[in-house]
Amino acid sequence: MTVISVIIPVHNRPQSLRRAVLSVLAQRDIRPEDLEVIVVDDASSMPPNVEAFGPRVIAVRLAQNGGPATARNAGIVRSSGTYIAFLDSDDVWLPDKLARQRARFEALVTPATRAARALVSSVYMPDRFTGAIEARIPRPASDLDDFATGCWFLPGSTLFLARDAFAPEATGLFDARLRRLEDLDWFLRFGLRSGRLHVDDAVTTLVAPSASAGASALRHPTSLLAAKFGPTGLMPLPRALWRRFAAYLALEEAAAALSDRDRLAFARHMARSVWLVPRLHPQLAAQWHRIPGCPEDVAAEFAQMRLDVIADRSGLPACLRV
Repeated sequence: MTVISVIIPVHNRPQSLRRAVLSVLAQRDIRPEDLEVIVVDDASSMPPNVEAFGPRVIAVRLAQNGGPATARNAGIVRSSGTYIAFLDSDDVWLPDKLARQRARFEALVTPATRAARALVSSVYMPDRFTGAIEARIPRPASDLDDFATGCWFLPGSTLFLARDAFAPEATGLFDARLRRLEDLDWFLRFGLRSGRLHVDDAVTTLVAPSASAGASALRHPTSLLAAKFGPTGLMPLPRALWRRFAAYLALEEAAAALSDRDRLAFARHMARSVWLVPRLHPQLAAQWHRIPGCPEDVAAEFAQMRLDVIADRSGLPACLRV
């Protein structure tokens, strides 16, 4: 029986995908027979050659592009592991990531709590403004106020949890209608079922920088989440909790406006967020403990990851990269 299923959604990132998959296959202290890697090709224009990775890597190919929620759901349905871990196709794991998380997760759960517990790793990632690589240890989440405050812990590449958490009687699958903020939605539902998020302080995940979505990409997700969790929604939150959640959605909209270079919209969304939850700083709560700097081998890996991103965007094969 497979113990850990690793799910990697991908869309048009063949070079980055190769590095991500190899980082999974290089995991230490995990028996090969205990691990399956499921690559979900979300209708790439040129499907990646997943079969080249060998029999431990399974390809799931979607006929139409559905976005991260649809792709992860397809991987979950195909998986057979007791545990599930996610990895974005442009990120990388260090070799001890899975073994550490498995041991930590098994130590902290009981049969009664396994569907309501999740574990995330700490990360190396570049600072958005300076570009300097730093270690970040996310704060844990143990109540609904935490889960309404955002999804700062980058679950697309850090999350480890029991497959039971995705059962209909537990939190269920990701909402496939969401192409953005699907993690935020899932973890709020997880919190509503008394879920708790734990943190492994060891830095074992390398996260590539990503650009903020523009306002057009957020209109449908924010509207859908308001229809789901707002005062007249299908799953209405208590008033104070809804104000906190709405304040976070306004922060997302402010970031989108900043990406669009729309200063007026940025100011409007920031003002609404602060009106909903008065505070003196942009974030609703502290999210990370930051440690400047990283080892040389991690910096070198990030340099290679950047080359992969350039190759993927240009369509050049690896053998022609400079």
